Amino acid sequence: LFSDDLIEPRVQELKDGPALSRENRLALDELLSRPGAGKAIISIKIWYGDTIVHSNYPDLIGKTFPPDHEREQAWQGRIAANIEMPKGAAHVHEAALGRPVLEVNAPIRERGTNRIIAVAETYEIAPALPAELKKAQLEAWTIIGLTAGLVWLLLFSIVRGGAQTIARQRNNLEAKIGELMGLLDEN
Repeated sequence: LFSDDLIEPRVQELKDGPALSRENRLALDELLSRPGAGKAIISIKIWYGDTIVHSNYPDLIGKTFPPDHEREQAWQGRIAANIEMPKGAAHVHEAALGRPVLEVNAPIRERGTNRIIAVAETYEIAPALPAELKKAQLEAWTIIGLTAGLVWLLLFSIVRGGAQTIARQRNNLEAKIGELMGLLDEN
């Protein structure tokens, strides 16, 4: 949503080439300074191919870096996100924080088409996210465990009921055989 609503309108001129107007660069810079807009976002990079055409760190603008897996996924139209300790020349400012960040790479499409014209890479400090992920994972495993337990109980009751029915029918059959044997002896 951040990329679609706030970044995408300001980078539409990238459909014509790797340059942003001063007005759009200032508007992008303002995104991080606006209260609430990018609350936890600490860094934005706009990629045109393997070149950074905008960043809130001006020393990176115009530099080219080899592609990484997440950016490649974004160029293929998928949003790629991971929590990591940033490393590498393209991430020196984020690495200086010395803590894991949430990196999100999102494709930016030309308005009205499906053509990808840029990739927005954002970094968020998400201190609660690892704990939330562990909590969600624990909840998922709990649900899976409870479901498996219920299925096991259901199967157990079906098998037990079947075994009781077979035992009852066997007893009835043995009783009938006993009666027939008695009648046979009588005859």
